[in-house]
Amino acid sequence: MYEVRDPIHQTIVFTDAEKRVIDHPFVQRLRYIRQLGLKSTVYPTAVHDRFAHALGAMHLAGRVFDALNAESRVFHALRSGTRTYLRRSLRFAALLHDVGHGPFSHASEALMPRLSGLGIPRGWYTHYNAKRQATHEDYSVLLIKTLGSPRENIFSPAEAQDIASLVHKHIHPSAQWVKRFRTPKEAAAYHIFFARLISGEIDVDRLDYLLRDAYFTGVPYGVYDLEWLLHTIGTRMTSRGPVLVIKEGGLRAFEDFLLARYHMFLQVYFHRTTSAFEHYVERAISEHEIPLKIPTDPHAYAELRDGSVIEALYAAAKEKGHPWSRLLVNRVPAKLVYRFDRGNIEDERRYRTVLHTLRRAKIRYFERTARRTLTEHPVLVPGASRIFVEEKFLDRVRYTPIERASPLLQKYNEQIDRVYVYVFREDYPRALEVLHKVYKMR
Repeated sequence: MYEVRDPIHQTIVFTDAEKRVIDHPFVQRLRYIRQLGLKSTVYPTAVHDRFAHALGAMHLAGRVFDALNAESRVFHALRSGTRTYLRRSLRFAALLHDVGHGPFSHASEALMPRLSGLGIPRGWYTHYNAKRQATHEDYSVLLIKTLGSPRENIFSPAEAQDIASLVHKHIHPSAQWVKRFRTPKEAAAYHIFFARLISGEIDVDRLDYLLRDAYFTGVPYGVYDLEWLLHTIGTRMTSRGPVLVIKEGGLRAFEDFLLARYHMFLQVYFHRTTSAFEHYVERAISEHEIPLKIPTDPHAYAELRDGSVIEALYAAAKEKGHPWSRLLVNRVPAKLVYRFDRGNIEDERRYRTVLHTLRRAKIRYFERTARRTLTEHPVLVPGASRIFVEEKFLDRVRYTPIERASPLLQKYNEQIDRVYVYVFREDYPRALEVLHKVYKMR
């Protein structure tokens, strides 16, 4: 066994098999991909990387599995070898869930090739569209598949597919996964359950990155009670398979977790200044100010790092005809002139007026959109609940769908659909002038 120190989880322990994966260049590359991209332009200490987050997510995957296994008899119905395999697969999926992220994450996705170019077996996908553009999740699958190749010999092909299926929602598990269970229906139900622990309402990705991002940005918004949340979660078997259960005493901890995520998106992830800088990078890449290409070969892809893009941006900023690189390198953020939330009729009317006024005055502007909900839980779909609250009623225990047990979900589960309108710094005084004239007249 090996261990490393971590400011969030104190000590992270891993096995020899996990060390082989951690030491692989595909994973080591994550040391050079920042978790929060350009957020350090506003939060100077937000320079942590995706490697540390991957280790933290793997650590929490083990803790969540152990908490559920100890608390509930649901897992005990499975063979011992199956439980061991599920724990191992869950930890590997957590470790590798972000392995396909490119430099500056979503900015580089615009250059990704068609899915067909990656060479991922068509049969792995539940829905395969060869012509669609690949995403970083597809690249995660490509790298995981490569770890299961004879050349790398880290996973068997079947295990690689199983791990990939927990990371990517459109990948189905291998035939070997199905054989570990009594029926195909049971295999599918457990697969859905474990995939949601990687990407779901209470998933190890969010459990780690909220605390980690809050710590490194220095803000209190992302802090929640991890220990109590883990102490109060369990499982219950239903006709649809295993579902997550929160003991009644843990409901507030779950709500705090949701609110932590909500406020981190508003205050950190959608910060107005960093959003403008991210627009600069996206435009510099899409307009080919820098020579960035996204290869389909997994080993060539693993050579892509944030640092190479930053160096290219600095080089481009010295040349004429590269305005986006220059704005970024010189740290000249655009100015926010209007922000509105879709769904508000008065806000939308003002938004259209703002855009019309800027266009008529020939003032350059651009928009950024932020969309998020407090939860993706299907609160309005009868019978679709994925989480239940264990409530004691007289001398009995009953299980209530969380959307009925949580007033927070009932009241605040609305989508954030926010639009930011920016103008360039040199145009800001004139933009204010023409907008003030319009609103004085009104």
